[in-house]
Amino acid sequence: MAVDDFLKLANSFPQVLSHDMLLKISFFLLYTPHFKADILLAQASSWPASNPPLFLPESVTILLSDLCDIDEKSTNALWSYLKDTVWGYAAKAKVVDERFKLFGKDLGYTSLYPPFNYCTNGLCNRPTKGLKLQKTDQTQGVLYTLDKGVRPVCAIRFQCKGCQTAYYHNYSVKDGMRHYYNSSIPEIIQVGEHQFVERKVVDMWRTDTNISWKSFTNCARTYEIALAGPDCLPVDWTFKAALKGDHIQDGFTILSLLEDHHEHNTTLIVPHTGEQADRFTETIKAQNARIKLYGQKEVLHRCKKCTRIYNGNDGKSHRGLSNICAIKDCSELVLEGKKMCIHPSHQEVERVYILRGESRVQLQEKLKRQRVSHPNDVIAQEVDVGELIDDKEEEEFEVDEQDPNLVHGINEGISDLRGASPLPAGSATKKRILAQFGRRRTHNEQILVLLVV
Repeated sequence: MAVDDFLKLANSFPQVLSHDMLLKISFFLLYTPHFKADILLAQASSWPASNPPLFLPESVTILLSDLCDIDEKSTNALWSYLKDTVWGYAAKAKVVDERFKLFGKDLGYTSLYPPFNYCTNGLCNRPTKGLKLQKTDQTQGVLYTLDKGVRPVCAIRFQCKGCQTAYYHNYSVKDGMRHYYNSSIPEIIQVGEHQFVERKVVDMWRTDTNISWKSFTNCARTYEIALAGPDCLPVDWTFKAALKGDHIQDGFTILSLLEDHHEHNTTLIVPHTGEQADRFTETIKAQNARIKLYGQKEVLHRCKKCTRIYNGNDGKSHRGLSNICAIKDCSELVLEGKKMCIHPSHQEVERVYILRGESRVQLQEKLKRQRVSHPNDVIAQEVDVGELIDDKEEEEFEVDEQDPNLVHGINEGISDLRGASPLPAGSATKKRILAQFGRRRTHNEQILVLLVV
């Protein structure tokens, strides 16, 4: 039957072939091919994979009934009538896609329209007259996708005939200023004059820079090698698939700013003219100033796992202990700029401690260049160098019996011309003293005293 004959039949029997019924049949043809593997799995092993089964599994019947808003009996009836069409859907869809490549290239594989059909300027009277945006022009562009590689697109621009506001895919332009739409975060972000990127690709780049420490240039190279795929752009397409590090940086910046403004229910406004590298400078400065003044929501984090509340007024201060000698059981005051008191053997303990630290200068310098530690995962944890080479709560030293003012570190060997190194095996040294150079830690617990008036 020709399409024209079908339409005549539909007009003759509108109560049978209603718009609602045609919509439900369309849903059935749209969703059912997705469950082809599930339908085949429920059949006997001898059933040919190239033939559609006679009946649907009960689970698929129930699911399609809910998706298409039809009863289960009608679902099975549709399967009986359309099963051959559903089974060959993938091959037919591929043919249509090839036709689109052949005949639809002048439209672009994707057309990126502004999200509005009417002017949103409150001072414009055209919307009140029911006049939609009709003046348009289009330019060619390139879209970088996650699963379809690089695709040609046509970017459509609307211009209001009344107030002359120009509407693009991500933003509108009025009086030289670019106003990004704040109703939602767009799924496709314009990162250059003719370059567009799927939001999930930008999210991937942000993750790569944060976790893998990739440069923007290497993000571009990775995409070109792993995801760009074969060249899908027409030979006569104005713009090529070349991706630059600047595109990654702009995508990173724009998406981060859009998320911040969307969270605060404000509009991102930047100059429409000038260099792309300078376009977002002022708004970034304003965002940094706001965060510096008001902080971020994470500052207010108070979960039960990292915060414990104790009621009472018996809090103790240990600030004065920093002026007491680091040797255990010694209560003498330290010398200025030291951690030990005036006792010679105690001074010698500090000298050995410092000498041991100096033997690891080279390691410390390497750690300073990274400032991170990630022993079990690629996700870096920012820590201080002093914590990477942590001081033990207590360290043990031996006092030389022949020279009471000379001590020996027993925890690790060091090179010391004065003899402050581990004693040879069998030495008679017996007296040991303990020193605490680092602070005692209880998993970074902090005591907050709440005063209730």
